[in-house]
Amino acid sequence: MNLRNTNMYKNFLSSSLALLLSIFASITYAGPGHDHDFPVGVITKQQVLENAGFAKSYNGFELNERDAELTQYWGKNVRVEVYFGMWCHDSEREVPRLIKVLDNQPDVKLSLFALDIKKQDPEGIAKAKGVKYTPTIIVYMDDQEVGRIIERPDVSLTEDIQQMLSK
Repeated sequence: MNLRNTNMYKNFLSSSLALLLSIFASITYAGPGHDHDFPVGVITKQQVLENAGFAKSYNGFELNERDAELTQYWGKNVRVEVYFGMWCHDSEREVPRLIKVLDNQPDVKLSLFALDIKKQDPEGIAKAKGVKYTPTIIVYMDDQEVGRIIERPDVSLTEDIQQMLSK
């Protein structure tokens, strides 16, 4: 009988341990978008610039005279959506620069969507837009997509956007 109790005890311990591990796993991983320590979803430019790396990129970028002049042709019919990761080095470089460019042209509507490391957001907007890389900058004119900048511009943010808007 002692042997039987020992086997029952071992089975009880194994089952209990498995149950505890599964409970612990569900507590520590709450699903997509919850396994990070950075904002995910719709975010303001102020929230972006609260991050030290993004603030450093913003403060270190100067808009030259030619680029400032180009932005003056962009009007209220232009909208820009940015899908990026607070964890992404390309985003840390390009998003603050874009914010500074668009600070020069307040008529352009800017929407920022912070993604998790799986490049997802809670609303599923990035997936619906086909975002696979960060940052992805989508430019619209009169509510029609006119182009995308993916990861980094070909020439510069202002040159690439101007070329999209000139088509």
